[in-house]
Amino acid sequence: MTIPAGFKIKEGENIDTGIVVQDRAENEFVWVPVAINDMVMCKSHTTAKITYENGQFSCFENDHHPSEKELVGKLYATTTGNSFTAEKANTTYDANSGLREPAIVTGDSSGEGTKYDGDAKNLSIVVEGVEKTRAKFLEQLQNEFYNMAKSVAKYGGFYIGRYESSGLKDGEKPIVQKEKSPTVSTNWYTMYKNSKNLAQEGTQVTSSMIWGCQWDQVMLWMQEVDNPTVPGAKYIKDGSGMGWYSGVRGSDNNTNDEHKTGIDLTSGDHLGEVLNRVKNIYDLGGNVSEWTLEAGELRESRCLWWQSLG
Repeated sequence: MTIPAGFKIKEGENIDTGIVVQDRAENEFVWVPVAINDMVMCKSHTTAKITYENGQFSCFENDHHPSEKELVGKLYATTTGNSFTAEKANTTYDANSGLREPAIVTGDSSGEGTKYDGDAKNLSIVVEGVEKTRAKFLEQLQNEFYNMAKSVAKYGGFYIGRYESSGLKDGEKPIVQKEKSPTVSTNWYTMYKNSKNLAQEGTQVTSSMIWGCQWDQVMLWMQEVDNPTVPGAKYIKDGSGMGWYSGVRGSDNNTNDEHKTGIDLTSGDHLGEVLNRVKNIYDLGGNVSEWTLEAGELRESRCLWWQSLG
């Protein structure tokens, strides 16, 4: 685990229980340890082991070096009853299906549609540079995914916001802090663009909306928790009554805390338990929905997680 320049450890005793770091603006993040081979794969060799050395990815017994266009997310899925499994959902990479990243969403199976990522208005928001086209946006996503994967491979993990983000609307400053109102009523494209502004100027840190394969690794990491007062496995498989839902209140019994970030919840049968965090990460169950960069089914959506799935 590397502490970026300008950051400091705020709390946490070891990586496995969640070490919290804080930047100069008092935003908080938790380190998530990840083996790169668990998170990414080569599109042309999906079963081959991925390695990273000297700034370069290799697969297929090191005879092939995946490019930005070939490295894709290794994604996981739920089964009946919201039981999260460690079973890969995308053993192949099908450009016409869901469970794929990096990818664009255009409203049709050809990728040439004019909805969502094919809409000129949306492209004007998210595409960097002069040429604001579907092709350029896909290229941009591929480069961003590749750079994220290189960072994970180099450092052995990534930082996730400890709380849901606030300030992601245009004209606001993004923050990840306790007892704030998370961003709602804003479209995916605006949140994608403004998530990049969370990183502080003058540092070597970058920020972005979370990728689906990163989200899945957080779930798998949390699922290993075996603690009766912080039931991580249950939180992942069934978050009902364990997050911000109707009838659940803050530990001070104050309903005015509802939907604020980072509130410790105690209610009903769980009185005295910490219900709203695992490994020092809050708000993955209930509260508001979470957008990711993962492409959804039929080229018509991005993956959105909420309630018992985070």
